[in-house]
Amino acid sequence: MATTTEEYSTKDYLNALRRRAGLLLSVLALLFGIALAVAILLPDTYRATAEMHIDLQGPNVDVLEPIQLTNYADQYIKSLQQKVITYDNLKAWL
Repeated sequence: MATTTEEYSTKDYLNALRRRAGLLLSVLALLFGIALAVAILLPDTYRATAEMHIDLQGPNVDVLEPIQLTNYADQYIKSLQQKVITYDNLKAWL
């Protein structure tokens, strides 16, 4: 049994693409349609949430009222916001 090796030219590849042009175009149209649907249906804004655990330490923590702990947490978060959301930081993200 003799083995033959065929060499393909550029013309052969172009003919194969021409024969499968309908299939190629339909797959590309399907992918484009899916990408377009995702772009239209997804919201324009990204929303993220985070949970912070503030570990209070010190000898007087046990005697604090819950309202005092809440106020402390609010003040702590506000100070973090002031440090993070500065003009320079926001400008760097744009």
